Amino acid sequence: MPKPFPPGFTAHAQSEALAMGFHLAKLTHAQAFTEPHTQQLQTWLQGGYHGGMAWMQEHAELRLTPQGLMPNAQSALVVALNYYPTQAMPPHARYKVARYAWGRDYHKLMRRRLAKLLKRLQQHYPTLQGRAVVDSAPLLEKALAVRAGLGWQGKNTLLITPQYGSWVFLGTLLLNAPWEEEAVAAPPPMPHCGTCTRCLEACPTQALIAPTLLDATRCLAYWNIEAPEEALVPQAMTQRAEGWVFGCDICQEVCPWNVRFAQPTTEPSLQEPHPMLAPVFDAEALLALPNTPQGDTIFDEQFAGYAVRRRGRRALAQWLRQINEVAATNCK
Repeated sequence: MPKPFPPGFTAHAQSEALAMGFHLAKLTHAQAFTEPHTQQLQTWLQGGYHGGMAWMQEHAELRLTPQGLMPNAQSALVVALNYYPTQAMPPHARYKVARYAWGRDYHKLMRRRLAKLLKRLQQHYPTLQGRAVVDSAPLLEKALAVRAGLGWQGKNTLLITPQYGSWVFLGTLLLNAPWEEEAVAAPPPMPHCGTCTRCLEACPTQALIAPTLLDATRCLAYWNIEAPEEALVPQAMTQRAEGWVFGCDICQEVCPWNVRFAQPTTEPSLQEPHPMLAPVFDAEALLALPNTPQGDTIFDEQFAGYAVRRRGRRALAQWLRQINEVAATNCK
């Protein structure tokens, strides 16, 4: 009886992922994370650096154990998709949206493609089972990507790849196929940040309190994306928003790896940004929407299929008014 996963599965799975349009793909084992990951996560949570993201605390143990998401998982196919826009953001844009949100919502894009990849692999390996995971599921995806050899975790906490810098979306296929350690062609890249601290120094709110340690409660992206709408926004955040309406790219913009290796994405669904989002955010159009359920409906329709829809019109408009008030005060 032939083996369900003959030698060569690793190379074949990685090749199929690239053929599906992912820019990077590598297979690794799905064993539970140990030190230093367990201690790093514990330190981060105990320090309260997750802010109001209660789900981070609730699913802490699950994040350390891929088998918690798929009990029979033996390996993980980790993929990356370059999302760097084809259009440039004006240097002094008044209102800005993080580049990851310019195109279609990557959660849907990555999940659908991973599901399609799994079906294609199952045509060759009928006993193959898998689960597609994007960052909305409790999994240490950056640590898993480092384990797979896609790159290293930069001092800004993001995965940095030698080919594309940190401008990548990550996704994972947990699989019941064994990991072929001997199939790994080269060791994972070592961290190459060296003595550089540009990301820590450039952060306007000092959210990066140490290399690879982010205090979300000081991060602009937390306050304009994740924080509860009713949360009282610290004045220090709106005073230092620097025009960022949704997310923030500053720690990526200053990274030498991004400056040198960023290249426009070849992914068609990410090449044309929403006209209201980029390259400059249309603040007037947002504030012109009525502050009513009808205005919410119009907003949802305008941004259907885009990440900003998740934040909602009310929260987005509230943040925008707050940073406008600060700007108006500073001009007096």
